[in-house]
Amino acid sequence: SRLPDPHNNKGTALRKLGRLDDAIDQFTKAVQMNYSYLPAHNNLAETKIEQGKWEEAAEHYEAILKIDPSLMGLYQKLSQVYMELYAKNKLPEWLDNAIDCMKRAIGSEPGNANSYTVLGKIYMDSGQYELALEQFKKTLELSPEKAESYYNLGVMYHHMQQYNQALSYYQHALLKNPDFVFLYFEMGKLFEKIDDFDQALKAYRVFLEKWKGDEQYIQRVRERIENIMQVKK
Repeated sequence: SRLPDPHNNKGTALRKLGRLDDAIDQFTKAVQMNYSYLPAHNNLAETKIEQGKWEEAAEHYEAILKIDPSLMGLYQKLSQVYMELYAKNKLPEWLDNAIDCMKRAIGSEPGNANSYTVLGKIYMDSGQYELALEQFKKTLELSPEKAESYYNLGVMYHHMQQYNQALSYYQHALLKNPDFVFLYFEMGKLFEKIDDFDQALKAYRVFLEKWKGDEQYIQRVRERIENIMQVKK
C-alpha cells in the first residue's frame, strides 16, 4: 500500500514556498490515504491558520485529538483557535468550546499544571474571575516551585482589585525567580493603585535597570515615572 508521507513531504515543501492551496491539496491526499496519519492533519490545521481559516483548523485539531487524546500540547493549540474565533465574533459557543477543550485536557491528564493555567487564562479573558482563580490555585498546588504559578494569581487578584493579595503573590513570584523582571513593571502599577508612589518609583527604576525586552515597555515606564514626579510636586 502507498504511504501518505510523499504527499505530506510535498505539501510541506509547497507551504514553505507560500503555495498554501497546493500544500493543502497534498496534505488532504495524505489524510485520504490514511486518516490516522497525524502529521498531515497537523499540517492542514497550521496551514488553515496561516490562511485565517480558523474553523477548518479547529476541525483538524479535533480530528487529531479523537485519534490520540493524550497529545496535551494540542488541547492548548485548539483552545487558542477557539479563543481566536471568539475574539472575532463573540459567539458564546466558541468560548464554550475553548473551555470544554481544556476540561478535556484536564480529564485526560489531571496532574498537568499547564492545562489549569490555560483554562484559568480563558476564564480571566472572558471576565469569569472566580473560576479563573480556582484554576490558578490548582496550578499553584501542582507547581509550587514555579514563579508563574504565583504570578498568575497575582494578576488575577490585581484584576479583582485585591491589591494586598496581588502584591503578596508578585513578591512570592520574585522569590522563586529573581530574574522575572517584568514583575517590577506589574508591581509598580500596583503600588500606583494604592498611592504608594515611592515604592512604585523603586519598582520602575529596578525594571529600567534590568529590562532587556521590548523597548515599548521602557517608554511606558518612563512615562509613568514622569507622571508620578508630576503628582509628587
